[in-house]
Amino acid sequence: MKKSISFLLILSLLIILSPYLKAHAQENGSMEKISSVHNYIEYLNEKSEHDESINDILDQFLELSKEDQELFIQALQPENYIKINSLALGRPNESIEVELDNGKKIDVQVNFNTQQEVNKIEPLSLNSIQNTQEDNKFKRQSLNSNLNISRLTTYRVTTPWASAQLALLGITTSTFSTRMILETDGSQALQVYDIERKYVNHNPAIWTTDIGYTNFYISGGKGYGGYQWKLSATGALGSISSNLDMIIRADHNTRHFRVNSGRSSWNQNWTAF
Repeated sequence: MKKSISFLLILSLLIILSPYLKAHAQENGSMEKISSVHNYIEYLNEKSEHDESINDILDQFLELSKEDQELFIQALQPENYIKINSLALGRPNESIEVELDNGKKIDVQVNFNTQQEVNKIEPLSLNSIQNTQEDNKFKRQSLNSNLNISRLTTYRVTTPWASAQLALLGITTSTFSTRMILETDGSQALQVYDIERKYVNHNPAIWTTDIGYTNFYISGGKGYGGYQWKLSATGALGSISSNLDMIIRADHNTRHFRVNSGRSSWNQNWTAF
């Protein structure tokens, strides 16, 4: 009887501790990957087996001097990496020097997507014309009628990607991107269909979790919507986490994005893209 009770107690304890032990093992494994230059190279090699684009990151890292490789690894440590994000986001599209906790300095940059790409625009069916109308009746319409109909045409608009990209020593370590699909009347937004998103992360000590979509809504003729991620890590000072929201505001011809976060130093005002 005592053995059965002991077994049940041990089993219950293991069930309770299982999530913690799993997270602890993941944490240790992640930190191990940035514990040395050799381990980080192995980490990139493993990722490249499933994603050939990682080879570009690996090649860039291998081209660094031994000293810069060590500096790069130091910058990936959670406390340094969070600090770098905060300072670089404060001066986007500008290369800055950040002092790490060992007193050494590293060149970093956050690049916002500023490419002047155009929206992808697809006309939708006219919402004022019934499918049962006869062709000859349509042809007899006056010029004014045609102009009125054209103004009632709606469009499916897909914006370019809005991106925030962090680079250490010129090597991209993370990129967060969103784009909006919306309906317009040729000028103003009518509804937001969707927000598409993607991210890449080459710092294994920082865990990125998908949280979900922000609210979609129309205000002042513009569509609003975005996506939220959670960035987490465990450093020497304990657990570190914060949300990162990429929000888009768009109509038929213009679009802006902004970054919102629980860390005020990460917040950014509206930027055209």
